[in-house]
Amino acid sequence: MRALESSAATVMEGPVLAARMAADGYLYLPGLLPPRVVADVQGGGRHRAGRGLAPSRRAAETYHGLKHHPALLGFFERMLGASVFPHPRVLMRNIFPAQPEYTTKAHQDYPNVQGTTEVYTAWIPLIDCPPERGGLQVARGSHRLGVLDFGIGNGAGGIENY
Repeated sequence: MRALESSAATVMEGPVLAARMAADGYLYLPGLLPPRVVADVQGGGRHRAGRGLAPSRRAAETYHGLKHHPALLGFFERMLGASVFPHPRVLMRNIFPAQPEYTTKAHQDYPNVQGTTEVYTAWIPLIDCPPERGGLQVARGSHRLGVLDFGIGNGAGGIENY
């Protein structure tokens, strides 16, 4: 497996990001979101307990709030050169330890997201995901293949490409 190439050094350079996205089909931006924001999702929004929301509602609020974070929206706006609209659908993929048959298989996000193939996905790990633990893998350049055939899979998301 080839390591993902970081684009973090060019995160403020919209045209550079757009060119790299067009070439590779992904951008790896470690550190784009402040660690505290991700930690708040991990903790289920406990830091907002003073607002009087039930714990499950706080968790959902912090989770869904990720797509509206200024750092994430700003990145997309710089790359695309226009304002963006966060897709209403957010997918969480929970992975089961020591059960490889339920890991997320190779797939494209379009069949689950729908709408248009011009949607960008932000994969935000909520825990450390080193390669030996089975973190994200990207088929560089596969975005130029169009929507591929897929079938039902056991893993999170329920689909896998053939």
